[in-house]
Amino acid sequence: MASGLLGRPAGRRALAHLLALSLCACGRGVDAPDVAAPVLQVAPASLSFTTSEGGPDPAAQEVQATGSGAGALALPTVTVGYGAGAGWLTATVSGAAAPFAIAVRPSTAGLAAGSYAATIAVASAGASGSPRIVAVALTVAPAEADPCAFTTPGARWLAYVSDQEAGAFHVRLRRADGACERAVTTGAGQELYPAFRPGAGGQLTYVAIGGGRQRLAVQAVEAASASTLDLGDVNASAPAYSRDGALLAFEATPLGGLDSDLQVIPADGGAPVTVAGTAASESGPAWGPGGELYFVRSDAAGGYDVWVTDVTGAAPTRVTTGAGVIGRPAVSADGTRLAYARRGPGQQPETVLLTLATGLLELVGAPGDADPAFDPDGGRLAVSSTRAGLADVHLLDLQGGPDVRVTDAPGTEGLPAYAP
Repeated sequence: MASGLLGRPAGRRALAHLLALSLCACGRGVDAPDVAAPVLQVAPASLSFTTSEGGPDPAAQEVQATGSGAGALALPTVTVGYGAGAGWLTATVSGAAAPFAIAVRPSTAGLAAGSYAATIAVASAGASGSPRIVAVALTVAPAEADPCAFTTPGARWLAYVSDQEAGAFHVRLRRADGACERAVTTGAGQELYPAFRPGAGGQLTYVAIGGGRQRLAVQAVEAASASTLDLGDVNASAPAYSRDGALLAFEATPLGGLDSDLQVIPADGGAPVTVAGTAASESGPAWGPGGELYFVRSDAAGGYDVWVTDVTGAAPTRVTTGAGVIGRPAVSADGTRLAYARRGPGQQPETVLLTLATGLLELVGAPGDADPAFDPDGGRLAVSSTRAGLADVHLLDLQGGPDVRVTDAPGTEGLPAYAP
């Protein structure tokens, strides 16, 4: 009789049971290796965008999501997180199988200049290495200044009149280097004698002629319409603002009259006050830096000279004698020099500079130059000049440099005024 475990009935039954379990387990693959999960990969790992404030959105960039190793990569999901700002980034996944494309688009409307950061978390179900992080940087540079905007820092502007449109004089504007010309007024009548108000951000006052009257109109250079000042029953001309922009002087001629007086009003409105009123004709106001008011007065012989007064009612003082002044004088920014036009040889106008402290008189420019206006730095004079035929605006360099012609359109252009 057999002996031992296998020889016993119970042992034989145990062995059969173990073999059965073994065969069953092999059928289920217990000893087979696991199928490897895909490894999530993204490229590139960082993105950088650049734009300017108020500019267009940067072009979209693409991140690719791929899976390495065995197994198919499930469609990724994306989550955007922000380190600075919020809501300015979108990420959109496309594709039916790896590699998947993730389109990344910034939306910069309303973002101020500065640096912005975000992250995109890319995840795929069942993938190893999920989620992967893509770093996003956005730089919004300060908006580039429009070189033709009146408020652009450093630009020097001139207003002047031109009859290049429809044969009527209108106010135009351009930079002193000749660029960025545009119309300011386009009314049915004539507009003359533009004058800037200091400290008012591009406010102009000019003479509007129409309906048999001359009125003073006020308009911002970027505006399409003007308002008219109520100055009573006078024809107004030659407006001039005090250096602080608080007072407005002008020529006032009674309706039907011939001789003008100087009147001054508060720039923000008020009743006109006559200054230095006499039987003579007084015109062409120009302010000095200390509130002194220069003007042109006629004499009994029909000549015109420059006088100076203030708005307190003090008696005027004569500045020139027998000068034969034409038009309006101009006062330098520091108040030391006076420029005016006079009759030269052949009755041609010419422009001179008078140093007030010494009486030194210098001829500047060329025959045909008139209507001088100092630039705010005092280094140049803008003039109306007929040296090339019809009047154009020229700049005279008072430091010895060459003169520059600023306008050259068909027709007549002149009466320049610098913006403060």
